[in-house]
Amino acid sequence: MNIEQAKQVRIFDYLLSEGIRPVSENTETLVYFSPFRSETTPSFHIVKKTNFYKDFGTDEKAGDIINLVTKLHNTDTKGALKILSRKLFLDTDNNLSFYEQKETNLTPTMVTVTTPGIDEKTRNFENVTIQPVSNYSLIQYIEQRGIKQSIWKVQEKLFQMNYTAINKHGEKFKAFNLAWKNDFNGYELRAKGFKNCFRSKEITTIPGTGKGLNLFEGFFDYLSALQHFNTPKLKNTTIILNSLSLISKVLKQLEQSENINLFLDNDEIGIEATNKLINSFPNCVNKSLELYPEYHDFNDFLNKLKH
Repeated sequence: MNIEQAKQVRIFDYLLSEGIRPVSENTETLVYFSPFRSETTPSFHIVKKTNFYKDFGTDEKAGDIINLVTKLHNTDTKGALKILSRKLFLDTDNNLSFYEQKETNLTPTMVTVTTPGIDEKTRNFENVTIQPVSNYSLIQYIEQRGIKQSIWKVQEKLFQMNYTAINKHGEKFKAFNLAWKNDFNGYELRAKGFKNCFRSKEITTIPGTGKGLNLFEGFFDYLSALQHFNTPKLKNTTIILNSLSLISKVLKQLEQSENINLFLDNDEIGIEATNKLINSFPNCVNKSLELYPEYHDFNDFLNKLKH
């Protein structure tokens, strides 16, 4: 990917591939919580027409997609192009149209992830270890989201990642997150107020014995379904996308499945993706519409059922 090709990538699509969604939208702009820091009032704007962003929480000038990626990942233009070339973006202007660049170097010795509560977004991580979930605050976080121990503790893809992070002053501190394993030995990282990935962002496949396929957007929605149906595993093969931008990774499985249950989010992006899949694969069923039409996602539905 060269600079001109990179500039054709919409900032919206790039942020979506990172699991970052807008909090509001009008005809000209998209508004986000800043991806560079923790904040309570969204200050990060994207101008749709120009594909430039402006972070109103700083005095910096507006930037393009390359500026954004270099800053988010603490890299240079060459590094930003490499990062973008590994991404897969959904073309929302065409019916289920995708493009992909080959991925390389899936196992770096140092990775960059988000650390909440610190001014800058990127931090180098050292001494990464993976273990079963045991930290009390992480267990509390899982159960606050409505998932009981009888469900989450038996999940073979759910772990705890421990690491040493380095701040901008060179000071080291220990940290930990939930780590949901994907098919390429990467991990989706979660904690309260924290969301990112370790290594490559990829889908997670959980084989089943049925002839159908269940498709979820995120792993907490999958865990919520297990909790709702009171089962440690679903009968059909289940795929957790971990990002809507990875839908093209599952097209072959969709073609081969007798029936497909869709559990995508009930927001504009999720509904658009659901409609495109239903138009392309008539054996798709919108389970989100059947089960929780008035809720954002399965986890939102699960938690509000308790009240």
